[in-house]
Amino acid sequence: MFRIKYSKKFELLVLFLSVFTFVLAPSSRALEITISDNGNGSESEVSVQVETQTVVDQTNEANNQNNIVEDANTGDNSVNSNTNGETNIQTGDINATTSVNNVLNTSSAQVDTCCEPNEITVSANGDNSKNTAILNYTNATNVKVESIANINNFIDGTANTGVNKANNNMEGKVNINTGNITVSNNITNNPINTSDIKVSSGIGSTSVLIKENGSDSENVVLTLLSNELSVYLGHTSNIGNYILWDANTGDNEANGNLGGDVNITTGSVDLLTFINNLANMGEVDVECCEKVIPGNGDQDEDDDTADDEEKPSNGEDEQSDDDVGGESEGLILPSAAATEAGGPGILGLSDTSSTAARNLFFWFSLILFTVGGKITLEEIIPTTSRNKQHK
Repeated sequence: MFRIKYSKKFELLVLFLSVFTFVLAPSSRALEITISDNGNGSESEVSVQVETQTVVDQTNEANNQNNIVEDANTGDNSVNSNTNGETNIQTGDINATTSVNNVLNTSSAQVDTCCEPNEITVSANGDNSKNTAILNYTNATNVKVESIANINNFIDGTANTGVNKANNNMEGKVNINTGNITVSNNITNNPINTSDIKVSSGIGSTSVLIKENGSDSENVVLTLLSNELSVYLGHTSNIGNYILWDANTGDNEANGNLGGDVNITTGSVDLLTFINNLANMGEVDVECCEKVIPGNGDQDEDDDTADDEEKPSNGEDEQSDDDVGGESEGLILPSAAATEAGGPGILGLSDTSSTAARNLFFWFSLILFTVGGKITLEEIIPTTSRNKQHK
């Protein structure tokens, strides 16, 4: 009777572990190197080498040319050889407005190579054990932006209300009134070659903890960290603005007129020109990913040890000169430890977010589920058979 109850509890435990392992499998992207709980005289070594490289290269080149030709005329009027009447020539006004706006080569880049902290722990290993953990991390981030802009704006305009003729008129007044000319030119080359670069890079924190190892153990932790960041901006602008205008309200003629007043009134000429060039602007914002946090794990224990410098050591509490915790900066990309990204697939790396790790959890859960189902069927079927035989 006791055996049957124990079997049912075991079945429930197996099923629970299957569901828990399959559904709640942990996922961690931080790099953790742990060497612990090894026996006396054991030799353990973990070596991790991670290389990451990020390159952003943007090249903009623009060759822009605007040619604008305008010809406006209300003049060139002739009234000649009229008799016994007034002679009037009145031309209309000319308003010419030209606007050119060039926006070229705008670049924006946001680069983030930050990562989570790294932890290296060497603890609770047996006497005379040799434990080595090596982390070799190299990170290079290169951002290059180069923009070239060649712009030529040509505006060629002619406006005329003049060159009017009223000659050889008799017995009457002669009036020539020309219109006004207003010209407005607006050329805006803004912005040309602008860049906004934001880079978050640097070495994150790496904590190293060595503690509670057996006597005469040899523990070595080696971290080789290298981070290189280069940002290059190259902007070149060649801008030419050419404005040619011929505005005329004059060159009017009133010759050979008899017997009347002769009046010539010319209009005004207003020429307005506005040119705005704003080019080659670059903004670079570089931030460090994370501050280095001092400490080597258990700060309280270190403080107590520092206060009790004269406290004698005994037996297992003694460690070799290599059993010293240290800290150094480190940077491991979140996906760098994944096996599908070329990372190391060895024990001690908690990269459970990789495809290989998830497959391992799936097959392990399936095996547990199968074993649990088999045990369940073996318990249910014999029990049902025995109940039928008793009946």
